[in-house]
Amino acid sequence: MFFAVLFGLAVIQCWVNVHEWLGRKARKLNGLPKPWWEASDDEAYKWFLRYPDHRIQMTLDFFPYSVRIRKQESVS
Repeated sequence: MFFAVLFGLAVIQCWVNVHEWLGRKARKLNGLPKPWWEASDDEAYKWFLRYPDHRIQMTLDFFPYSVRIRKQESVS
């Protein structure tokens, strides 16, 4: 039983490491810095409205889970 739990935890850790590696790779390709904290897409959208960055476009490509952008696009 101990080894089953140990193996299960190892598999979960591998999945987390692969997920982080893919995120780092995507950030590097887009020239984005490493995030210091986690924020929802709507919080990030509000922040980028206050502090615009020429590298970030305010589209669903960059904020795929933003409710605000979806509402704006459905209205227009």
